Amino acid sequence: DTLMLEALKKPETVTVGSREVDGGLKLLQVARPVYPEAVARRKVSSGRAEVEFIIDPSGAVRVPRIVSATEPEFGSAAASAVLLYRFAPPQKDGRRPRYRKAFCFSICSNAKRNRCSPALTRRAEARAEIHAALG
Repeated sequence: DTLMLEALKKPETVTVGSREVDGGLKLLQVARPVYPEAVARRKVSSGRAEVEFIIDPSGAVRVPRIVSATEPEFGSAAASAVLLYRFAPPQKDGRRPRYRKAFCFSICSNAKRNRCSPALTRRAEARAEIHAALG
């Protein structure tokens, strides 16, 4: 949380919706979360995790923060996956700012179904925008 707060204090860090980034936010590389073995041993078949992170001016993901998770291991799996994401360098009004983003993941024992949930991600972004506005 300290790294996230420090990143958010920098003047070049902006919190805007994906549609507000010039040309939209473009995801170039995706990684699926790995289903944690410790959770499998406890016979938990699925769960969710919400991760907030910063996209730096080059498009790399930095400072993932687990906002919520049904199991701590799901949060770790989602944070590890999001570190492998790569975005086209975001631009806002011709500048290359750091960009704050939140994703929600559905994680289950069937690895092909592990994914980022767009509807939940939109809600997470809204919460992140409200949080940023409140200070």
